Formats: sequence, structure tokens, C-alpha cells
Amino acid sequence: MAVLGRNDICPCGSGKKYKKCCIDKEKLNFEDPKKSKYLEDIKKLDTNTIISRLKYYGIDFDIDEFTENMDDYYSAANLSDDWYQKYHITAEGRKEDFIWMAAWVLWNRLTDSKNCDEELDEKIEAGYNMLRKNKPEEACSIWLDVWEDFRARIEKEGHKSLKEVNRVFESDLFLSNWVSDLEMNLHDLGLENKDYFKKQIKFCQEFLNLLPESKDYLIQSISKAEASAYINLGKTEKGDIKFEKLLKKYPNWTWGYIYWGDQYDFLDGSAANKKKAEKIYKLALKNCDIKMMEDINILKDRIKEVANQ
Repeated sequence: MAVLGRNDICPCGSGKKYKKCCIDKEKLNFEDPKKSKYLEDIKKLDTNTIISRLKYYGIDFDIDEFTENMDDYYSAANLSDDWYQKYHITAEGRKEDFIWMAAWVLWNRLTDSKNCDEELDEKIEAGYNMLRKNKPEEACSIWLDVWEDFRARIEKEGHKSLKEVNRVFESDLFLSNWVSDLEMNLHDLGLENKDYFKKQIKFCQEFLNLLPESKDYLIQSISKAEASAYINLGKTEKGDIKFEKLLKKYPNWTWGYIYWGDQYDFLDGSAANKKKAEKIYKLALKNCDIKMMEDINILKDRIKEVANQ
């Protein structure tokens, strides 16, 4: 049953009051099924028209109630699911998409406490678009803002692994891939601007502190990234301590030693650092129970290369 009042803005988008516009029409059709960018169409509507359209479909929308209840939700889709439980909504077919998309648009306009999952998902994709345009600085700027939203949510809900976060995040995205891409792009930018190594360290430390029960390959990857960033900043002692701690936890992780040695092999070309890289590679052959001949050959090749330089 529609809850649209006579004095509400007409849902057709005319800007007139409902009683002065479409009140006598038996049925209103707002959506064009031929249009592909449906969300963009909704964003073009003013707030009052969106609210009136929700009311036309049977949702007794109240701005104060909407903003007060935002702490209970992270996803516009989950919010709209609750509307379907609470109200008799008359939207059918493609029109049903309007309900959750309208919730998303109103979320952005009426609240500023946090981004909904749909908005975060869109921002992550916007970051990938920046990478495709060869604009990694813009990509990392967007993604670090997204990470701040995730960080706040993780702290509030007490998640201990990235898998737990991915389970509650309303998206088809694998967050492990995104986290790795963020870390790697911060590293690559750090090679040109060392400030990005500082940002990489901050991100890695927050991830490790907040999500210590994530899968081993993620802990290894983020930990070695943090240690590498310290070495690239010239804080070699601190970086070495980080690598030693990591390899104490994962003593047979051959590639941990390779990553560690590579930092010195490619750091500045000095004989001292080449010698240190050789020492670390040899340490891997000594300490690791290496099962794969390929890893042994990689280490031997690394040792041979640095010895000949």
C-alpha cells in the first residue's frame, strides 16, 4: 500500500506536489528498462523525489529514522532487505532494483558517518580504473581511504581475519586480492617517492595488528612488505629484525629469505650490500628444509649472481 501523501513531492520527478501532478494516474512507471546505467539515473533525482518514489512503492520513509538507524547497517542491500520485511512493497521486476539503489544514494546524501559496502566496492573499482589509466598515485589515494572505512569496521566488530571481513562485506570482490594490490602499488610508488614506503608501513602494521588470524600467505606477504619498506627507507636494522621475526615464525619459508636477500641485492649496488644478500641467500640453504628443487636452484643462481658482481 502506498504511503505517499498528497502534499509530498510527486515521484515522477516534476518537482510539483503529488496532488497537483500524478495523483489521479492509476499507475506510474518511472524506470526505462532499456537504460543500462540505472544507478546513474537515480543519482540525477533530487532527494525529495527519491523519497516520494520510495513512499509510492510502500516504504514509509522518514529521514530522522533513516539517519538514526545507520549504525545498524553497513550495506544498502541489507537495509532494503529489512524494508521488504517491514513494508508491503509494490515494486516488481527491475523496479525492485530502485529500492536498494535508492537506499545507497540516500545513504551517501543523508549520512556522513561511513560509506556503505556498495560505495566501498565502487571506490575499489575506481582505484582499479586509475591503475588502468596508469595513475597509481590516485589509485592508492582512493584505496587508502577505503582502508580507513574497513579499519573502523574491523575495530568495531572485532574481526580477526580478512576472511571474516570478506564474509560480511556485501561484494563479489576478493579482499585478499585487493589488499595485495594495494600493498604492491604502495611499494612500487615508494621506489620513486619514499613517502609511500611510510604509507606502506602504516598500512601493513594496521593490517597485522587488526587481522592477525588471516591466512598464512597474507601474514607472510604483508609482514615481508613491512620489513622491506624499512630497509628501503634506510632503516636496515629494523627491517632485518622484522625479517628475522617473520622467519622465526615460518622457518621453512624459502621465499622469505629470498625477499630479504633481494632487498640488499637491489638496494644500492654497493659491495657491502651484495655481500649481505649473499649471506642471507646462503642462510636459506642452511636453515630451510627446502622441498622444491626449483627453489634451491633460484637460491644458487642468486648466490652466483651476487658473487660475480
